[in-house]
Amino acid sequence: MLAFIHIPKCGGTTLIDVLRRNFGLAHLDLIAKDRSTMCYRANELNRIPGGFTHLKSIAGHAIRPASIFEDLVPETKYYTLLRDPVDRFISDFRHFGKQQYGMQDLCDWLRAGDRRFDRFNVQTKYLAGCDDVLVAKQILEERVALVGLVERYDEFLDGLRAISAPFSLDTRYVVQNAAKQRDPSTDALAKSKCCGEYLDEIKEKNSADIELYEYVRDILLPRQLARLADDLAFSQSCELSKLTSKLRRWQNYLFRNFVYKPSLGYWPWPLPINPTRRLAIEADCNENLDSKAVLPAGLA
Repeated sequence: MLAFIHIPKCGGTTLIDVLRRNFGLAHLDLIAKDRSTMCYRANELNRIPGGFTHLKSIAGHAIRPASIFEDLVPETKYYTLLRDPVDRFISDFRHFGKQQYGMQDLCDWLRAGDRRFDRFNVQTKYLAGCDDVLVAKQILEERVALVGLVERYDEFLDGLRAISAPFSLDTRYVVQNAAKQRDPSTDALAKSKCCGEYLDEIKEKNSADIELYEYVRDILLPRQLARLADDLAFSQSCELSKLTSKLRRWQNYLFRNFVYKPSLGYWPWPLPINPTRRLAIEADCNENLDSKAVLPAGLA
C-alpha cells in the first residue's frame, strides 16, 4: 500500500488528483479521528466502511511516519514531497493567511502569536513530529521509500511509478489548488517584493526546513536515484482513457464524501452544488492531460 505524507503547500493536491484518477475506490484520503494531533493511527483503518484491505493508496495531511501503518499492512511504502521552505512559507501565507484569516501583510503571518498558526519548520514537523531535523533526516533515510521536490516534480513522478510496480500509473497531471496563474517571468520579482525585508527572518524561523531541504536535494536524492535506477529503467507509464479517468474520479468522490466522511460525523463537503459545472471542470482536466502541464511557482 502506498502512503502519501501530504505536507501542506507542497504540491500534494495535484498529486492526489493523479491518485484518485488512477486508483478510484482503491484510494482514500484519510481523516484523523483526533484533530488535535492530526496524526492518523493505524488502528483507525478498521473504522473505514467496507474495510481497508482493498486499498492500494492512501493520502492525507494526517498521514505521518508515526502512523505506523506497517503494523496492519506490512508492505506499506511511505513517500512525500518537499518544497523550497521560503516558497512554501509564502504560499502558506497566500492560501491561509490571506484567504482564511484576512491578513494583508506577510509580517502579520510571520509574527502572529496565535498558536493555531503552525507555520514554521512545517516539513520537519510533519516527518519527525517536532522540529528536530536530525530525526527527520533519519526517518527519510530509513522509513520513507521515496522523497521528491516540487521543483523536480516530473522526476518525482518517475520515482512514484517505480515504487508502484507492478501497478502502472498514468502520471499526467493538471495543476490543482494553485494560486492564480502568474507570469513565471515576473514571479521571482513578486516573490522578492512579498518577502522584502522579512526574508532573513523567514529563513531564520524555518532553519530546520532549509537544512532538511538542502540535505534531500544535495545528498538524499542522488542516493535515491542510484537505488531506484533499475526500477526506473523498467517502470512503465500508461494513459487512461478519459472515460476511465472520469469514472474513477467520481467513484472516489462519491465514496469519500457520502460514505466515508459521514461515517466520521462530517458533512459531505464540498457538495456538487452545480453538477454541470463540475462535469465541465472534469472535461477541462481531461483535455489538459493530453499535454504535460508546467508547474507554476504557485503550485499547491
